[in-house]
Amino acid sequence: MEHANCLGQNARVKTDTGHTILLRDRLPAVKERVMVVTDKFRCLGYRDQDGSWRHAQDGTGIENVQGWYGLESNAVESRPSPPAS
Repeated sequence: MEHANCLGQNARVKTDTGHTILLRDRLPAVKERVMVVTDKFRCLGYRDQDGSWRHAQDGTGIENVQGWYGLESNAVESRPSPPAS
């Protein structure tokens, strides 16, 4: 993934597949479930009491976190339009 300039309140990350993800520059609340973006994948996760990122499913640690985005409807990643057929 390629980081965009971190200007303003949010940053955008462009993935290898061409999708753009809006990331937050503040951390989510402890135990709040969010989509966690790493350098290789995205998954549902949360931050624990110590500030470490954890997988929501089994609580294992998540490394190389690039950012996160919320699960509310207005935080869904914006996907490019499919090619015209």
